[in-house]
Amino acid sequence: MAFFFGLATGARGAFAAEIARLGVTSSASTVIGRERPPKRVAQILGIHHAAKAVVRARVMRTDATVVQVATSYFPGDVAFDTQLEQQDTGDGGSTSRLAELGHQQTRIRESVDVRPPSKEEAEALGVSADRLVYEITHVGLTESGKAVEVCVHVMPVTLWSLSYEWPIDQPAV
Repeated sequence: MAFFFGLATGARGAFAAEIARLGVTSSASTVIGRERPPKRVAQILGIHHAAKAVVRARVMRTDATVVQVATSYFPGDVAFDTQLEQQDTGDGGSTSRLAELGHQQTRIRESVDVRPPSKEEAEALGVSADRLVYEITHVGLTESGKAVEVCVHVMPVTLWSLSYEWPIDQPAV
C-alpha cells in the first residue's frame, strides 16, 4: 500500500481519499475527546504540557485488516466546540474544517521513524511486539507558522510503502 496525501471529492480525510484512489474499501472507528497530549505533541502545538487538546484517535481498516492507528491533536483555542469534536467532520475532513475556522494549513512537516510498536499499538494493529512500525508525525502549519494539527500515524512496515513528492523551487530568471 502506498501512502499519499490528497483529498478526493467526498472524502472525509486523506486516508479515505487514498484508499478509495487505490480501489479498496476502508472503514475507521474514531474516539474523540479532550485530553492532555503527549509532551512532545504539546510542544509542537505550542501549548502548555498540562493543557488539553481535542484528540481524534482512529483505527483504520481495509476490509477486516487494521492498517494503521492515527491520533490527531488540535489545540483547544482552535478546536474546542467545533465540528472537529464531531464524529463526522464532513467533506475534506479536518483540513477543510480548520480552513473554514480561519486556520488554513499552508505547510506540512512530517518526520518518519521506524520502531517497535508499544504493547497497545501491537494489539490494535494485530502484529507481534517484535515487528516494526512506521511512526509518521504529521504537522499542519498555518501561514504564520502556527501548528494547528499534529497527527501521529502508526502503521506496520509490512503493509505500507511510503512515497513523497514535492515541487522543486525554480530559480528566478
